[in-house]
Amino acid sequence: MKCMSKRVACLVIAASLVGTNAVYAQDIINKDESVYVILSENGEAKKTIVSDWIHSDEKNIEIYDRSDLENVSNLKGEELPVEKDGNLVWKVNNNDIFYQGHSDKQLPLEIKITYTLDGEEIQPEEIAGKTGEVKIKIQYFNREEHEVLVDGKMKKIYTPFAAITVVNLPIDKFKNVKINGGEMIGDANNQVVTFVALPGLEESFEESELFKEFKESLNLPQYLEITADAEDFELGSIMVTATPNINITDEFKKADTLDELMDGLSELKDASGKLNDGSSVLSENMSEFSEKMGEFNDGLHTFAESMTPLSEGVVQLADGTKTAKDGGEQVAAGIKELAQGIEQFGPGAVGFSQGAVKYVEGTKQFMAGGKNFVAGAEELAGKTGEFADASLKVAEGTSTLVQGSIKAEKSSRELSQGAEKLSQGANEIASNAAKIANGTEDISKNSELLAGGMNKLQASNKELKDGMSNLSKGTGESVAAVKQIKDGKEKELQLIEGLLKSNVQLQETIQALSKIKGNEELVGKLEVQLAMQKKAIDGLKLSSGQLITGLDNLNKGMGALEAGAKKVEVGFTQYVGAQNELNDGIVKLNEGIKKIDVGAQKLSEGTKEYSKKMDELKIGSVALADGMKAIADGGQQLKPTSEKLVAGAAGLTEGATKLNVGLEQLNAGIGGLSEGLAGLNEGATKLEQGAKGITEKTPTLVAGAEQVSEGLNKLYNEGVLGLQSKLPELKAGVDQLVDGGNALNEASEKLESGTKELSVNMKKFHEEGINKTYLELDEKMEEVKYLIDIKDEIIKLSENYEAFTDIGDNMDGKVKFVMKTEAIKANEDDVASGKTTMGHKKSSEKEEKGFINWVKNLFN
Repeated sequence: MKCMSKRVACLVIAASLVGTNAVYAQDIINKDESVYVILSENGEAKKTIVSDWIHSDEKNIEIYDRSDLENVSNLKGEELPVEKDGNLVWKVNNNDIFYQGHSDKQLPLEIKITYTLDGEEIQPEEIAGKTGEVKIKIQYFNREEHEVLVDGKMKKIYTPFAAITVVNLPIDKFKNVKINGGEMIGDANNQVVTFVALPGLEESFEESELFKEFKESLNLPQYLEITADAEDFELGSIMVTATPNINITDEFKKADTLDELMDGLSELKDASGKLNDGSSVLSENMSEFSEKMGEFNDGLHTFAESMTPLSEGVVQLADGTKTAKDGGEQVAAGIKELAQGIEQFGPGAVGFSQGAVKYVEGTKQFMAGGKNFVAGAEELAGKTGEFADASLKVAEGTSTLVQGSIKAEKSSRELSQGAEKLSQGANEIASNAAKIANGTEDISKNSELLAGGMNKLQASNKELKDGMSNLSKGTGESVAAVKQIKDGKEKELQLIEGLLKSNVQLQETIQALSKIKGNEELVGKLEVQLAMQKKAIDGLKLSSGQLITGLDNLNKGMGALEAGAKKVEVGFTQYVGAQNELNDGIVKLNEGIKKIDVGAQKLSEGTKEYSKKMDELKIGSVALADGMKAIADGGQQLKPTSEKLVAGAAGLTEGATKLNVGLEQLNAGIGGLSEGLAGLNEGATKLEQGAKGITEKTPTLVAGAEQVSEGLNKLYNEGVLGLQSKLPELKAGVDQLVDGGNALNEASEKLESGTKELSVNMKKFHEEGINKTYLELDEKMEEVKYLIDIKDEIIKLSENYEAFTDIGDNMDGKVKFVMKTEAIKANEDDVASGKTTMGHKKSSEKEEKGFINWVKNLFN
């Protein structure tokens, strides 16, 4: 009988747990309410969010609802409720309304969690990161109490709630785990503890003698206690799901007699068998689902990791495109400067060539004048020598004359002979004086020719110098511009190669994205953008290569031009040296000419005086004595002049010699210069032709460079920057996808564990509970009469508890509670230093929403 009583008691309790989906009448509006509660680590309620789903089979109606929520918001529409006579009136066009709000109302269930470390109670913020023997105790308290009439007297009965608790204990943190009830399922990484509590059920049946006698046999613990050896204690969120809607089969609810109860139990037995079969199939399918979910989650993480090289590639692409754009602008500006330099360079080279030709002509004229001057100078030197010899003879004759005058008295014959010699000397002096005058005139004429040649030479020299300056300036600017353009294009080409590599990396990343469902539209847009980008980069690479080839050819021409300029510069240096030496000879020649002119003037004056005296001598020799004295004086004056004339002739000879040497050097320089000018003329002609060719091609080159710059600017502003601006949105979406994948993977593991436990328990419940109870029930039916009465009241309370907040009059409702505690985590640095950090301080509203959305999907 005791065994029978146990089975009957188990039957009644089990009947309170077995549920089916409620069947709503078509003319009734259904309200499905979900209450999401965030708990502290101790189990204290911190935040309550309520989500309601109202469904009607009819559209375009007014729905009268009641609710005590705050901050009500429509989740899937723009409609807002209107308060009317204590009701929330919704006007809807569709069949469904989803709204949400917050509540501060006391929950029907209270959860209390305590932690013990090495036998001493400890706060959760202190246990994080600790090592030792830990004990976690979870208690459940039913606050939904009612006074009802049972068997003629008032009794306290609680609205029934089934609370399912799931605790995950990682193997690397917890060893030697023990529990006081429920089930524990483990794999390689985790130990999942599941526990079902029925808070308030024992209190509702506690006055039943049958229940008191056999309550230990029912194995209905009111709390969960977990004991384990912990290392660096960390604990994830504890999940508790509770519902009062324990719907019983119709036959069981209508059972008024034991016969009817037996019929209900028979139906219950069949339903239990089907439920057992279904739980086995569900467990098998959930194992496969969990395995596939793990693979899917790994794929999500791989996809998230690929976002880093994708972001880096796009940033590199943006930097490279901007650098290429700036380089294109510099190329266009450099080509324009090159064109301007070439326009100046060509005429300068031609002017230099023309100036060099004039310089050669002037030099040749100078050579001719110089040769005439040397001949005249040599002739003047000879005549001057003869004049000097005659002057010395005059002096000597004068001395003889003086001596003869002393002896005049002795011999007049000697006087006559001296007079003849004097006459001959005077004739020679006159003749030499004429020659000196003619030589001086030649020197003057040659000096004028020399001065004209020098002026032309200096004028040509200035033009030659200006031409050399223009040539050097134009060549230098051209070479610098060509080098700058080429360097910029080579850097640009390197950047273009980097862009192509980045484009390939992006294509590989997009191929990986295309393998994930739901990304087809994003992948399509990215592929189109990359194709356009690659086409633009290929075109840029082609144009850059062509421009670099043209710059190489231009640079070779500049090298040849620069070499010719150097040869001209060497010849010009030699020419300037020869000209300086020639100038020095001219200066000395002018000085000698001045001295000759002064001597000639003095000689002319002396000759005239001497001629006058000779005339006087011829008139008569009567006054010979007096005339001899005058002749003696004239001879004394002629002697110093003759000596000066000898010195001037010697200087003239020396100057003519130096001038002749300078002319020979100048002649050699002109020979080298003529050779250089031949190459210069040819180079200048080619340079002018090349400059014209470059100038003609410059507009096309400038237009191409501007087109390249414009294309790069468009690629950078419209393509790369747009792609880069979309990266944060893409990354945010990927992060959200990964978070959802992690949550879904975690839920699938927990759900797999729960379904396995459900399958095991349902099999055990069906075989050891329902079947045996059905066979033994008739042994003690009367003893369960009181339990049946309590059962009826419990069912009423369960059916009447339709909403946590409130519900409209013409509505059927059901409600479920989903509770989640804050996680307890410790930072690695805090573990080493003994400090701890609570995980909930790092939690975010995003995690809250992720949890709520996951639970919604799980129950719906």
